[in-house]
Amino acid sequence: MVPKSIVNNGQSWQRRGYCRKRDEFRDFVCNRITNARIDEKGSDTTKIAEHEQQAADAQWNQQLTLELVPHPGHKHPQAIALDYGMQVANQHKQPVRLLSIRAARAGYLLRHWNVDCSPDHRLPAHEHHLWLRNHPILRHCANAVLAPGYAGTGGKAAPSR
Repeated sequence: MVPKSIVNNGQSWQRRGYCRKRDEFRDFVCNRITNARIDEKGSDTTKIAEHEQQAADAQWNQQLTLELVPHPGHKHPQAIALDYGMQVANQHKQPVRLLSIRAARAGYLLRHWNVDCSPDHRLPAHEHHLWLRNHPILRHCANAVLAPGYAGTGGKAAPSR
């Protein structure tokens, strides 16, 4: 693995990097890394190819804007709007929280916040206080399968290179 970033997804620390075994950028849970070694300088494995560099990680570099709104089935949408600092400043005349996030992190955040990502907000409102109004944006997110209620392209986003 060619490491690039370390982040906390709300449940665990993860190391993002280029996986040479699978030939793609991936997230690795730090607690699951049981054996690591640093390659010696000058060896062929220490040379980082252009496609292994962070600039080539499309999911990391792509910013998505999530439109989070109170779940339409929630009995007290005003309370949810206050909890999440939502503003009414859109054509829908509905409180919304616009959240810019890296595509590589979106699925984790949506799961951590328990956001209903179904197109028809079918998940129970008492468990999911938020709904992702612009759910089609998840087609750009490789880890969309982590998002509650997501049903789309099988979590496949555009190839990262």
